[in-house]
Amino acid sequence: MSTKVAGEDITVDGSPLKTSPALVQLFENIVANTLILGQIKKSPLGAIILSRIKNGPGDVEIYPRTERDLNAETRYKIKSNGRGRDPKLVIMFFKPEQWADTISSANSTIPTDLRAFEPGMLKDEVLFHELVHAGRLLDGFAQVKHMLAPDTNDVAMYANEESAAYEDIEEFAAILVSNIYLSEKGQKVFRASHGGKKFPFILDQAQSSSDGFLAKKSNYDLVKMFCDTDPIAPSLAGINTPFNPVKAFFQKNPADFFTNRSNQPS
Repeated sequence: MSTKVAGEDITVDGSPLKTSPALVQLFENIVANTLILGQIKKSPLGAIILSRIKNGPGDVEIYPRTERDLNAETRYKIKSNGRGRDPKLVIMFFKPEQWADTISSANSTIPTDLRAFEPGMLKDEVLFHELVHAGRLLDGFAQVKHMLAPDTNDVAMYANEESAAYEDIEEFAAILVSNIYLSEKGQKVFRASHGGKKFPFILDQAQSSSDGFLAKKSNYDLVKMFCDTDPIAPSLAGINTPFNPVKAFFQKNPADFFTNRSNQPS
């Protein structure tokens, strides 16, 4: 049993929960109808992310995460012959009950302790983050992990102590776009890292505006990379929210809009 998300190249498959048909149906209904169609697609930014997948070269399959205490995950599916990854099929593992439905009022303002909680952890927000990954995978991104922690044995562009908080370029891209989604929802507290004991979870006040975020050179360099290379960046610039570094970047650097277009295949 599986549910095709109406109008999308996404299939939600609860079959790993086959010992309970009721749980299979519940999982598929929550993910396909409540979260994707009921929340994410109704957001202008969410519609862009879903359109990217729909117009991309492949499909997405979403399965329940059955293991305990593991995060959501998105990756290429292994080919049916077991030899390598299928670049036209992305699979996602997601456990809706692992995440909250609504934000706590205590988490609506930037706290003094920037590790007090992790923003972007509601059900729809976690799923949105994974859908950003899925769209980039289908467009050919993320085939090589570009780590952001500096390594003298493997010197990589953009790697430095500040950027290291985002772990790698793909996580930076997903967190950047997800923070714009949070802003679109009216939230004012944004995610600052991909976790880790030594990094803040929350952007400080100075970085919680578009211009403030870009004022930090490590952020600026990564946003420029995203704006120059990701084909949906110009569309993201049309999202009118208080926090949208992509829009702010293009306003400051209109020539990069054409750089983006020249980097895309004809």
